[in-house]
Amino acid sequence: YDRSHSAPAQVFLTNQIQLASILLRIHTCLYDARIICVQSFCVGVVPLIFPALGPTAFILYSKPFSPDAAPRSVILGHFSGIASGMVTWHLFSHLCNEPVSLDVLGWPTFGSASVALAITCFLLVRLSCPHAPACASALIIALGGVTGWLDMFAMAIAVIVLTGQALLINRIGGVKTPTWSTSPRNVHQ
Repeated sequence: YDRSHSAPAQVFLTNQIQLASILLRIHTCLYDARIICVQSFCVGVVPLIFPALGPTAFILYSKPFSPDAAPRSVILGHFSGIASGMVTWHLFSHLCNEPVSLDVLGWPTFGSASVALAITCFLLVRLSCPHAPACASALIIALGGVTGWLDMFAMAIAVIVLTGQALLINRIGGVKTPTWSTSPRNVHQ
């Protein structure tokens, strides 16, 4: 049996599979953008969830095996950012007797943002869930961009939906991404 004739066919097939996987990822990124748009229009915080979810979508598809892209890091990271932003916004709003907002720049605005970032970074390191876009979630809330409970809940749901969709699409595309964390026992073959 002469294998020299089958080698080009195998290379062609491998290239076609890689191209299909790339096209699936491009389609999925566009789909994620539409999902983010729909979610934000439904809640009414259109420009305010993009700074957090846009970079998250990029990481989930461009570096699916990095610790940043592990579902645990994405979900716990954003939840930490949302919680720290909420706590610092309420704290500084209470200290200055008016809501912290970008409309009124001063020590409450800078303090709320600084403390929210510090707490978020501490939690990301302490919980071993590195995900830099979670700092955007903290800033969005700490600066008064999103302060309603429904909006924060919508941000949390958007993170879960985006993460689940990326996990599913990556798996369908043949990328064996971690199901929860990047430890070897969580990457199923």
